Amino acid sequence: MQRKVIQLGGKTLVISLPSKWAKNNSVKKGDNINIEEEEKRLIMSIEKERESERIILNTDELGYYDPLYIAYLYQAGIDEIRINYKDREVFKRIQEKIPDLMGYEIINQGENYVEIKSVSSALEEEFGTILRRTFYILEDMGKSGLEAIKNKDIERLKDIIPLENSIDKFTDFCKRVLNKRGYKNPKKTQFYYVIIRDLEKIGDYYEEITNYIIENKLKPGNEILKLYEETNEFLSLFHKLFYKFSKEQATEFQKKKKELKKKAQSLMKTVDRKELLIIYDLAGLIKMIGNLYGPYYTTII
Repeated sequence: MQRKVIQLGGKTLVISLPSKWAKNNSVKKGDNINIEEEEKRLIMSIEKERESERIILNTDELGYYDPLYIAYLYQAGIDEIRINYKDREVFKRIQEKIPDLMGYEIINQGENYVEIKSVSSALEEEFGTILRRTFYILEDMGKSGLEAIKNKDIERLKDIIPLENSIDKFTDFCKRVLNKRGYKNPKKTQFYYVIIRDLEKIGDYYEEITNYIIENKLKPGNEILKLYEETNEFLSLFHKLFYKFSKEQATEFQKKKKELKKKAQSLMKTVDRKELLIIYDLAGLIKMIGNLYGPYYTTII
C-alpha cells in the first residue's frame, strides 16, 4: 500500500490514513495516533482503552471464594465488580485484598453484596515508573536477604517478606495496564506481559528462600551464600540490560546463565538435606532470570 506525500504550509508533510484501517480501528477526527521511528520505517498505532467492563460474581455458584478471584479480574482490566455473597467471611477477604489492587476501591456495599470500582485511570500513566520500582524492589529483596542471612538476623529477614507483597501489587498493576491498553508498541505487549509475570515469580522464589531459612533457623554454607550472591548479580545484570542493551552485557548474561546452572547442579550433590531446598529454589531463580532474555530480546529486535 502506498500513499502520496502532500506538502502543507511550505514545510509540513502529510499523508492520508487508509480508510479501511481507520474504520476498523474507529479512528475519528481529534484522535491521537502514536508514531514510532525505526530507521526508515514509521510504526503507527492507536492508543484506545477497552470499553469499561462490569462483572457480577455470585459466590454461591463459585464454591469456595478465593481472594485472588478479584486480583485476576483486576489484571484482566475489569473496571467494575459486584460480588454477591451469603457468608460474611467473603466480605472480610475482599476487604483484605483491595489495598493490594492499585486504583480499586469499594464504592458500595449492602447486606449481601459489595461493589468494587476502578477510581483512578491516571494511575495507568505510571506503567514505566511502576515497572522500574518492581526491578528495584526485587534487587533489594535479594541483597537485603543475603545480608540478613549472613548475619543470622532473623528479625530483619521477617521485615523483608512484605516486599514480596509489593512486587505482587506492582506486577498486578502492570499486567492490568497491558491487558487494558496494551504496550505503546502493540506488537510488544505479549512479551512485556511475560517479562512482568516472570518478575512476579522471581519475587516468589526469594520469598520461599527467606521463609524457609526463618522457619528452620538456618545459616547456609559459604558455597550456597556465594551462589545466592551471584544470583543477585545475575538479576542486576538483566536489569541493566533491560533498560540499555549492550552486546557485551548480553554475552556476559548468557555466559553467567550456564555457569550458575552448573554450580547449582553441582551443589545439589554435596549439601545436606536441610540445605537442599535452598539450592532447588536458587536453581529455579537462576532459570527464571535466564528465561527473561527470550521475551526481552523480542522487544529490541
